Amino acid sequence: MSIVSKFKRLFLVAGILVATIVPSLPVRAQTTPPPNPQVDPISALKLTPQQQSQIAQVMQMAQAQIKEILTPDQLTKLQTMSKEGRDPRQIFAALQLSPEQQTKWQGVDRIAQQQLMAILTPEQIKILQSMQQR
Repeated sequence: MSIVSKFKRLFLVAGILVATIVPSLPVRAQTTPPPNPQVDPISALKLTPQQQSQIAQVMQMAQAQIKEILTPDQLTKLQTMSKEGRDPRQIFAALQLSPEQQTKWQGVDRIAQQQLMAILTPEQIKILQSMQQR
């Protein structure tokens, strides 16, 4: 799985950085640009190879921790809904996590987000924040 795929999957699965990691829209011939074109955050952030490697490590750790939190049925549901491209909030709700699972998931999410933000440069963080505001 490529770094881009892993990056997108983790953000979908864990809901990290809310809805900032979205797939690029397909290129279509148009005479006028769409009113709110979506930007591929991976390209916009211009991650270095070192950053990509660090992000991959954070994602692997977070994914492993999330898998430990879920029951086998919840894990299957998560994987199925992720492959279908469902919204992270919809997936989270469908999993029907216990209060203990929610607390653990949020802890993993918070730590992963902190680690990911520490990898980014101040300029990349500004770009990410501007994308979140759209």
